[in-house]
Amino acid sequence: MDYALGLYAASDYLAQQPPILSRQDLPQHRWVGYVEDLMWTAELDYLPQVSRAVVPRLHISNVISQMAALAGGAGVGVLPNFMARDEPRLVRVLPAEVQLLRAYWLISHPDTRDVARIKASIAFITEAIREAGSDFWMA
Repeated sequence: MDYALGLYAASDYLAQQPPILSRQDLPQHRWVGYVEDLMWTAELDYLPQVSRAVVPRLHISNVISQMAALAGGAGVGVLPNFMARDEPRLVRVLPAEVQLLRAYWLISHPDTRDVARIKASIAFITEAIREAGSDFWMA
């Protein structure tokens, strides 16, 4: 299942900083990113896709803590849209210019695929994703 990510910052942060009108404005802002040594996949290395000139000042190891830091005014960062859109303190930055796509995969070991609890879990997750619809994950 594909999902979209975007740039976010707190409205309070944006009100006190120079405006972000294009990608060229991004390097002058404080950035929140992952702890490089703790990235468990290269897919989390979003910032080079945003701008090679962006360097995070604050490094946080997980997306939930990153979202809390951004909502608190720590700077600008990349978050999944499905998480950030429900946080009222966050504002999407450059939505027309910056949208990243990633995918979640649901996998199971061949030895346990037919176990009832595994089949039930897969069915539950699949149905929840289907019910949410692609607009939930992509918008």
